[in-house]
Amino acid sequence: MLPFIKWAISLFSIAAACYGLWLWELLVIRKWAGTTWLEEGMKTHYVSFLGIGIAILLGKPGIFSRIKNRYYRLIGSIALTWGVFLIVSELTAIGYARVNGYGYSSWLFLTYLDLPPIFYLASAFGISLAGCVLTVKIAHEYSSGLAWLIFCVAVLAVLPFSLFTIKILPSLHNETDLVHAIKMGYHIMWGILLIGVASRLSYALYTRKIALGN
Repeated sequence: MLPFIKWAISLFSIAAACYGLWLWELLVIRKWAGTTWLEEGMKTHYVSFLGIGIAILLGKPGIFSRIKNRYYRLIGSIALTWGVFLIVSELTAIGYARVNGYGYSSWLFLTYLDLPPIFYLASAFGISLAGCVLTVKIAHEYSSGLAWLIFCVAVLAVLPFSLFTIKILPSLHNETDLVHAIKMGYHIMWGILLIGVASRLSYALYTRKIALGN
């Protein structure tokens, strides 16, 4: 029970720290008003990507206590997660900008292609899912079809959970739409929590399957 409690505290601490940094930038640096946070991007996203990577690693109990001779796997998997979600955030921002008809300047060459918004959003989902599973394969040294399913549910659940949260905890001016749910950073909090839980659950089910000899 103690390892589970330590894992839960660690996961919530990472989510809280990343969420706190997002709010700090939004309220102190960006001063809340306007859409510059959306058009220019939030710098604290970069820290959140590291948070997602660490949350995935924590899914395997004691992984950081076995770091000797395996540090390259841990560093590589975190770097992979960071890069994957950097691309995912850009694709999502481009897709959303196309849906709402405003410009968005991105370093991705796809910005200059005349593609429908669904392409960018579907690509963001697919890449994030593949990135999570590949990170697990590198860091936890296993792969299973069940992991794909669990991470798929986790990634898909981020926006619904964020929308549900904004209904309970509205923005500063009582907006309760999806855009303000993202502006409030709820996707950061739920992304780390849900993906972290998915990592823990998929590893637990995988080891149980191995123990049963299946």
